[in-house]
Amino acid sequence: MNPGKMNQRIEIWSVTRSRGAQGGWEETWALYKTRWASVQLTKAQEKFKGGQIQNPVDALFRIRYVSGITEEMRIRHDGNHYEILSVINPEEANRELEIAGKKIIADEADF
Repeated sequence: MNPGKMNQRIEIWSVTRSRGAQGGWEETWALYKTRWASVQLTKAQEKFKGGQIQNPVDALFRIRYVSGITEEMRIRHDGNHYEILSVINPEEANRELEIAGKKIIADEADF
């Protein structure tokens, strides 16, 4: 891990589900953590091969280790929103996390 490369701010958002007044489920998003991260965006040619999507990852975020981050959360970075596809703790060393994200279309962002 190179802390000097963690030079971009990201926000990690968590969701709470509760019963609404009409009996249906409602989702409320709340800021969970703000962290410095290194951000690697995926290039289009890395995503497509032979006319098919080979890699659904749009961004890879690396942050210092923090517990509690799950695939049910979302990331906001530079005005874009990302669904978390995976959270990896390399070598289970609790030093850093690698978070793979897929960009969410603005209408789906909800937060």
